[in-house]
Amino acid sequence: MTVNIERKTSENFHIIAGAFGVKSNADKLYNNLLSKGYNPTKLPLNDKGLIPISFDNFSNRKDAVIALRQLQMSENKDAWIFVLE
Repeated sequence: MTVNIERKTSENFHIIAGAFGVKSNADKLYNNLLSKGYNPTKLPLNDKGLIPISFDNFSNRKDAVIALRQLQMSENKDAWIFVLE
């Protein structure tokens, strides 16, 4: 018997642009990033009751760190990496 398992590449390294307690503010940032050509993600509500919004997400830490440094210089000096497990 042969079982084919599809390996799913998970992109767990998210570069956070902001986190909001008000959904409309999270939506505004999401749409703004989308219009600038980013690949934003609305992450699940965190333990502080905030909706995190990422600029983009990556499958490995190295690529995420490279992108983070570029974003910190050009867009948001307070951006940081969140690992979604």
